Amino acid sequence: MKIIITGGSGFLGSKLSESLINEGHEVVSLDINPPRNPKVLFLKVNLQEGISPEGEGFKIKNPDVVINLAGVTIGAKWNEEYKKKIYESRVLGTKNLVSLMEIPDFRPKVFISASAVGVYGDRGEEILDENSEIKENQGFLAKVAKDWELEAKKAEKHGIRTVILRQGHILGMGGLIQTLLPYYKMGIGGPISSGKQYFPWIHIEDLVNLYIYSIYREVFGIINAVSGEPITNKEFSKVFARVLKRPHIFFIPFFVLKIKFGEFAKEIVKSQRVVRHNLQKDFVFKFDNLEKALKNIFS
Repeated sequence: MKIIITGGSGFLGSKLSESLINEGHEVVSLDINPPRNPKVLFLKVNLQEGISPEGEGFKIKNPDVVINLAGVTIGAKWNEEYKKKIYESRVLGTKNLVSLMEIPDFRPKVFISASAVGVYGDRGEEILDENSEIKENQGFLAKVAKDWELEAKKAEKHGIRTVILRQGHILGMGGLIQTLLPYYKMGIGGPISSGKQYFPWIHIEDLVNLYIYSIYREVFGIINAVSGEPITNKEFSKVFARVLKRPHIFFIPFFVLKIKFGEFAKEIVKSQRVVRHNLQKDFVFKFDNLEKALKNIFS
């Protein structure tokens, strides 16, 4: 199949591209940065500015599948300008991508779009599945994810089977793990703030397999892409330290987060006790246990 990935050069996009190529598919990456894998066809596109069907557009004609991962990293110090980039790279980018699907030559059979468990906001101990209410006034990232999903769902009106994966924290050698690792190696890693907030996660290999599963199986709608039983940040931190054989005696105060991340610090300590309900039972997680997942990453 011909499979288009937006954001194909990123942490998740690179892993997913590699797996799809190994399965014999043709992968086209729409991104600002070129992919690491030379076997991936590259089309330099800024989705916020839209995609012209002219010129290099022939590379993305007649796709079987479009996977939408594009969006600037949220793990940075926010100001109003950067928040605008976070919002537009996801919401406006997805809007422009789905608008292209109005043209039959650019209309896939399947559209899979990333989202995030942040859409639920700060919900404390409440158990959240795909049918849980999306509440108003839950903060910036909740609004981003909500509007992102609304734009993605518009693909359904073109008769496209649409899947939205609400991703937990992705665990792999990159992203979150890469951010936390130096602190634990120095022996000063620990829970973030109180550590009582729930911390949904998924191993990157399981997430890649879930995207591929969503291509082949007749699934649709919202899926919470999370592994295992819900755990708190303190529980996560304890296992992380144990796997690395490092002490677990410190915690990271909120004011430290505030200095480093600004407004983003408030989002880091929000609690989402997320479970999966819509995922069919024939999808088997390889890493549904946190200790097993982390040992695999560091083996």
